[in-house]
Amino acid sequence: MFQILALIALSSFGQKKPVDLNEIKGIANSTTYNDLFDRYRANDTTLTLDEYIVIYYGQAFRDDYKPRARHDSVRALNMHLNHSIDSIDFYKVLDYTRLILNDFPFNIEQIYIAGIAYENLVVIDSSYIWFYKYDKLIRTIMSSGDGKKEKTAFIVTKISDEYSILSAMGLQFTGQALTSKKKKHYDLMSVSQNEYGINKLYFDINLFFGKR
Repeated sequence: MFQILALIALSSFGQKKPVDLNEIKGIANSTTYNDLFDRYRANDTTLTLDEYIVIYYGQAFRDDYKPRARHDSVRALNMHLNHSIDSIDFYKVLDYTRLILNDFPFNIEQIYIAGIAYENLVVIDSSYIWFYKYDKLIRTIMSSGDGKKEKTAFIVTKISDEYSILSAMGLQFTGQALTSKKKKHYDLMSVSQNEYGINKLYFDINLFFGKR
């Protein structure tokens, strides 16, 4: 499944769709956004990519947006996963992911882990739902640019999403640098040698730069 999703992500690399953040800002605190977000929380698989773009970027304009916050259970989950697959209790994994995603519903890594857990428990319908959600969030970010330069950087709402994009593309992180251009800020992520000839990617971090 991971390889399939990585190929899907790479098939989108270089495709760009302008993200109108001003328009999304105007929607973010409306009933329209609330309705979309409720559908997102309910794992509605009829949500379109355009709707995911509004949902994902709209979070950055809401009062409860906390891009630097981290759930206490993330560390416990990662420790639990740091064992051979035969010794992992995937029911416990789901308990952790439910706790995390209840408070941080856009945590892409835990969304993917939930899909893996259901897949290992052979609950195929549920695994599909979470992989669908993961895929749509990855496509949402990749639709914002191509990452090749500052002007076309991938727009993200928190640092961990940068690593989720690298993972989805099958790229290995090697270094990070903060860069600025025309009073805007970017993370420049270096990656190891790969068959696609990508050595670095730019991420637009202006939605959360300087915020807690």
